[in-house]
Amino acid sequence: MEYIFCLSYYAYAAYIYREKRDFLHPAFLFCSFWAFINSLTIINLFNFYDPSDFVFILSFLGGTSFFISFILYDKQIIKVPKRLYENTKKHSLRKDIFHVLLIITFVYMLYRLFLTLNLLLNGKSLDYIRRLSLGYDNSLVKNKLFYLYNAYINKSLIELVFPIIGCTELVKNKNYKYLLCSLILTILNTVCTGGRFALYYFVILVVYTTFIYFKDLKEFIIKNKKTFRIALVLTVILLICITMARSSINIFSHLYSYFCGAFYNLSVRLDNLDSGFVHTYGVSSFLGPFRVVFLLLDNLNIIPYPDWFNYAAQVSDAETFISLSETIKFNAYVTPIYSFYLDGGVLGVIIGFFGSGLISTYIYNKFINNRDSLLFAWVLMIILGVFTSMVVFPFTRQNFAMSIFFLLILFKAEKKNDC
Repeated sequence: MEYIFCLSYYAYAAYIYREKRDFLHPAFLFCSFWAFINSLTIINLFNFYDPSDFVFILSFLGGTSFFISFILYDKQIIKVPKRLYENTKKHSLRKDIFHVLLIITFVYMLYRLFLTLNLLLNGKSLDYIRRLSLGYDNSLVKNKLFYLYNAYINKSLIELVFPIIGCTELVKNKNYKYLLCSLILTILNTVCTGGRFALYYFVILVVYTTFIYFKDLKEFIIKNKKTFRIALVLTVILLICITMARSSINIFSHLYSYFCGAFYNLSVRLDNLDSGFVHTYGVSSFLGPFRVVFLLLDNLNIIPYPDWFNYAAQVSDAETFISLSETIKFNAYVTPIYSFYLDGGVLGVIIGFFGSGLISTYIYNKFINNRDSLLFAWVLMIILGVFTSMVVFPFTRQNFAMSIFFLLILFKAEKKNDC
């Protein structure tokens, strides 16, 4: 059964490419990526525990819903109001605000680097530092204000906002300095947290930007081959070093688990839902925006976290570790299926993926017709959502919600005479 479901993703991707001749379309990338992670799960090179059949069924229903949304939009069975599609407003970066945020972030990350190096020199491991950054032990930054700043602002800027703006400025003004600053901050973040996802984000954004904007890619790569080689070698070395420093297990099985471990983890989480479980009707999928609002209200002693939010946060929590195999512990990665299922069961999975596919196709098509900087930023957010879909639905994370807020602030509409 799982083989047939997996083949359906390849068939969906092939159909989309035949229709659009565009391997950068989010729908094509989503179907291709899920064909990839389904294949890895089925092949199971390192003998991980097998997920339930129900998980494969949910995956198939979600992927099919995403694909159907593409067809309905592409064939104009679902039509977007003309005023939304034909809006040709252009946007540019508010550089004064951006520079202030950039300076603050550099200062804060140098402070974090000092704390991290102090721990490393005292014999602490990167795994210990990673646990501190995730809040599993006492926080690396003891000051509450600094801790909240890092969790809700600093992470958003480094992981998403700065690299996205670096890419938009690269293609609009051929400005490399913001992308270089973003890379430096990404490396600092990796060293200070022991995490690798910021590097993963950065690589995805740069590669996608290169493919979508530089038509003569071969000439571009040849012209900058030394830069590409150095960047690639440094990235691979850094990823390997961080992984080896944090884990004593086989590095390849560890990296492999990132792309196929979510299905078994999801299977365990679904099995552990008790008989009194109540659907959360959208709250689980949008925990990020809710968390941002209630964090502020709670810390200002205006409104405490409401019970319905606490319940959704509790059932959505997938941070406790499970055994993925005899040697690997695993947590957190549950795919968007989990939050969609918590919100509305099987129907929630169908609606969640259908809506995601429809919005992704609409924004991408609008960008193709109006290559605006802000629209490109939204496309990059979607692409990150696609290539992190083995983890969670993006809006469950507060830093993703905050990133949208920052992008809306940092881009301003240009006057017509400026275009």
